[in-house]
Amino acid sequence: NKLNIYEARALPNQRLVAAFGIKNSFTAHNKEESQFFLRKVEEKLYLFDEAWQGIALAVKKAVDDHLNTADQSTSLFNFTQTVSMKSALYVLFDLNSGDHSLNACIGTLAHEINAQWIRSKGKFDPAVEPHWRFEGQENLRGALKGVFRTFGAHDREHNPLNFILPAYETLWRVVLRCFVEITARSHSEFAKWCHVLQAFANNPTIEQLDKNIGNPPVSASDIAKESLRLYPPTRRVYRDLKVDDQIRRIAADIENSQRKSEPWGDDPLIFRPERWNEQNLNNSQTENTAFFAFGVRPFACPA
Repeated sequence: NKLNIYEARALPNQRLVAAFGIKNSFTAHNKEESQFFLRKVEEKLYLFDEAWQGIALAVKKAVDDHLNTADQSTSLFNFTQTVSMKSALYVLFDLNSGDHSLNACIGTLAHEINAQWIRSKGKFDPAVEPHWRFEGQENLRGALKGVFRTFGAHDREHNPLNFILPAYETLWRVVLRCFVEITARSHSEFAKWCHVLQAFANNPTIEQLDKNIGNPPVSASDIAKESLRLYPPTRRVYRDLKVDDQIRRIAADIENSQRKSEPWGDDPLIFRPERWNEQNLNNSQTENTAFFAFGVRPFACPA
């Protein structure tokens, strides 16, 4: 491949530049630019237990606010998007989820990012300006301006979406799927899973995250990993290859790889967090050969 590993990743992501006006590690053409952005992300994500206590309270506040202001029924889809967005904004920008004046803008931002993500999935030619380009998305840009007063529409380097997209757009779907699996699929262990997650929400520490509860034992970490295994945030990863001056795009099917029988046993399509303990899957070998939800080196997710 005549492209370096950063160019091979950046070229398929040019649609995201057109759609969201971003400049981050996913669009960087060299190691220096990529590492510069990653260092910023790591500063925001590497937190002590005390900080996670604050995050847990912020998420609970976001949930309560949404339920208290909703009608008798509310869309689970919109609810998950809004709470996920508020959680991401709190972690990344220390934005207070209790600031009700921002609720409308945050809800619009969550909706518009998802809508723009879907629009950008269409056919894209870098040489032709798409009809869905970021500059023409007034609702999305207006929501960003409402949440981030200093937002500059043409400032790619300081675009808040540089951080929001990786944290929110891929995550909220996993949260939604996990919630549905636990509460609406009639799994025999659902009560235990709810208890495990509630215990972690009340005490969000590393020890509690990995604490096994029940028989067969399961931890909050196991539940999260099983959600990410069955419903990976990024279903496919694309890279460009340049051979003999011809560029060809290839894809790695992450979702299919994580749903194969090895090493997940004879029921890989079933949501069953207990498998991580029963089959001794909590190890680096599994993460390097069968579990790719957080990517692989040298592009492992900082989360």
